[in-house]
Amino acid sequence: MSRQLVLGVDLGTHGVRILAVDASGKIYCQSAREYERVIEVGGIQEQPMQPVKDALWEAIRDIASSLEPDAHIEGIGITHQRGTVVSLDAAGQVVGNALCDSDTRSWVQAKQLQENIGAEQLYLQTGCPPLPFNGLTKILYRLSNQPEYAHKVKTWASVQDWAVLQLTGSLKGSAASALRLGVLDVQNRQTYAKNILLQSDLNLDDLPSLCEFNTVLGRVTGDAAGQTGLPAGIPVYPVPGDQPASVLGCGKMEENVGVINLGTSFLISFPRKTFPKNGFRHLSTAEILPEDWYALELGGGAGTNVLDWMRNVLFESSSLSDFISLQNTSVPGSNGLRIIPRWWSAFDKNITGSIKGLQSCHTRGDIVRAAMEGLVCEVKLSWEKLEQAVGDSPDTVVVFGGASQNNLLCQILADTLKKPVYRPRTTEASALGAALCAAIGLNWFDSVTSASESLTELCDPCEPDPRHFDIYEDIYAAYKSEVS
Repeated sequence: MSRQLVLGVDLGTHGVRILAVDASGKIYCQSAREYERVIEVGGIQEQPMQPVKDALWEAIRDIASSLEPDAHIEGIGITHQRGTVVSLDAAGQVVGNALCDSDTRSWVQAKQLQENIGAEQLYLQTGCPPLPFNGLTKILYRLSNQPEYAHKVKTWASVQDWAVLQLTGSLKGSAASALRLGVLDVQNRQTYAKNILLQSDLNLDDLPSLCEFNTVLGRVTGDAAGQTGLPAGIPVYPVPGDQPASVLGCGKMEENVGVINLGTSFLISFPRKTFPKNGFRHLSTAEILPEDWYALELGGGAGTNVLDWMRNVLFESSSLSDFISLQNTSVPGSNGLRIIPRWWSAFDKNITGSIKGLQSCHTRGDIVRAAMEGLVCEVKLSWEKLEQAVGDSPDTVVVFGGASQNNLLCQILADTLKKPVYRPRTTEASALGAALCAAIGLNWFDSVTSASESLTELCDPCEPDPRHFDIYEDIYAAYKSEVS
């Protein structure tokens, strides 16, 4: 009997991750490839797209070469790092490097949106705040500050739009991919926010056409098939961006659950059945999910980017496991050492990270543990703001991403939030969410709920330990007073 599979592709911050999944949720095979970005002083973070294409092709070839004769790819879903803007010319070729989500050169444009439109109105129309990770600010930056590129641009696209173009030759987007471009009408979903376009001197012709969830964006071309080893004709389906896709991949499109991305930048999502109108109060983003759901999300920019810097720059350690093991040589409270892990701040260009209370008695273990505790404090800050925005607090926490495999970090998180912390069976929740969207598009399932029941699974939780509650309450109180 033929074994039918879907591919879930996650084009993330540092690389591409692909899962091949069957209808029972079993991961048949998977692949990953890394790519580099340009990071320079002045908030510059750019992504050359040719290395991304090379990595994508290599990862797909890995999958294709791993298939047994009875295994067949039936559909593909692609998710992506949101807020990153890819500029395309009239021939569909990339103009300059993509401006990454974490590129912060567009503070001036963000301020202009704040002054001309206002945070509340911008959020109510687009779901996005007036901050540099909003793709619209990057478009306006390129138009204003990089005319050598801007005059060549025909289409402003997301990474997902670009990837669909590479595979299918078709430049079609979706509400799911367009949200963080900052120009989607978030409450009507299938249209762009014409008022925002007008005030930004943009036109509908400057953007990909929008397709609905569960519709075919395009099919793998003969050329792409020859490059990747996939059969031609495979359909590609719309998927939300990486964070909302992870909500699907964790199987928790539920209002009593908070989903936390413990990746490059820690990010929290609270799924909601209705549009969360108060999200603008804390500069949150209202992402869209299938079946008319939303996900209110927030994160300050701190994440494993801090740990990567410590390991590579401060400690010059080539071994990730050796670096992480240092956390176990310290104690709760890190012997008084405090780290504010805001190496990249999403909300204020004047906020920077810091290491405080450092003395000669402190060890490398204290530094690593203090970073973990600071990261968890950042999570709780965002968690509390989302609680205020929606008026309640989820009972359950689900985490995914690379740092979700760190048992101590998950325990600190459970003890600080005083809630059980669950992990999905794969850290690649975004890629699994992309696969889920493809499976629904193929009519394997009739709803997100039924797809989640078959494709996703959570492991036993990390339970909060009451013995540590007072310790972490004190740590958080001190942290909050430091950053407020």
